[in-house]
This record gives sequence, structure tokens and C-alpha cells, in this order.
Amino acid sequence: MSYEYQDKSLPNRFKQCRIEANIDIKTMSNLLGVQRRSIRKYESSQTIPSAPNLVKMHQAYKVSLDFLMHIDDYRNHIEYINKALGIDDELLKLISSVNNLNHIKRINNFIKIHYKEYTL
Repeated sequence: MSYEYQDKSLPNRFKQCRIEANIDIKTMSNLLGVQRRSIRKYESSQTIPSAPNLVKMHQAYKVSLDFLMHIDDYRNHIEYINKALGIDDELLKLISSVNNLNHIKRINNFIKIHYKEYTL
């Protein structure tokens, strides 16, 4: 279930992610080692979580820090690659399988040589 706020402010992103991750305030406060009212303050713009708590939130919610901090609207790097760069899962698997530095250099060299052909 997706929970979207009209106002995409930072605190609402915190709450949106918590609700979508199906984590209640009590569980989140235990995970962060803070009182429940601290979670409410994060979600109502009264205070910002510490850096270590932001990292814990990002891990618990399974979203990127950029998404959590409302820097961008991509929940994770795979979504960014798919939507912003237009790279589908099949191509991403192929790219990820190239792990030999010499192969990567050869691919880069090929693209540099033939770049104009691909832009027509």
C-alpha cells in the first residue's frame, strides 16, 4: 500500500516511509533508541534525526537516504537506474556481470570510437 502526502516536506517523507514499511512509532523508537515523542517530532518538523538515526531509518525503511531526505523521488538506486536512466533489469544484469577491468576499458574504448554512430 502506498501512502502519499500532498505536502512532500521532509517530515512527511519520514512518516510516509515508516507507514509504507509497516513500522509503528513504538517499534521505530525502539530501533532508534529514542522516545516515541522523538519520532513524532521528526515527523512534524520539530526536530531532525541525528545522522546515525537517519542511517538506521534508511535501513529500516529500505529506501535510499536521498529519498528519505527528500533530495530525490527515487526510493532506491535500482529505481533510479530504471526510471531516470532508462536501463531495464536485463541490461542492468548484463552491465553488472562485467567485472573485469580490462573488459570495462575495452567497452569504454569501443563507445568512444563509435559514439557518433550511436547518436544518429
